[in-house]
Amino acid sequence: MGFRNATEGVLVGYTGNNVLPARAGEFLRAIYLGNKEAVSRVSVLGTIFIERIFEGLVIVGVLLLCTLLSAPPKGPFRGDLFPHRGGISFRGGDSDDLDGSEEPFLG
Repeated sequence: MGFRNATEGVLVGYTGNNVLPARAGEFLRAIYLGNKEAVSRVSVLGTIFIERIFEGLVIVGVLLLCTLLSAPPKGPFRGDLFPHRGGISFRGGDSDDLDGSEEPFLG
């Protein structure tokens, strides 16, 4: 498959996704590329499906990486988790604890 036809297929798919509901542009892309390249539409659709799976895995990986590398917020609006009668409740910082230097009360 040539670069030009692949690019046209992606543009047809994106245009269809913007106009049609439920990501139906992917089916348009498969039909377009199947007709343009004389390839089975099922094989094109399978390739698009695998592409979407890898795309989802990359997004989940980036989210996990960002979550692991991010530091918890500091200051009065940090929203610490505190145990509270067998459950967990959210509590923001005190208004007099503006620099975040005091340890939270865990009682």
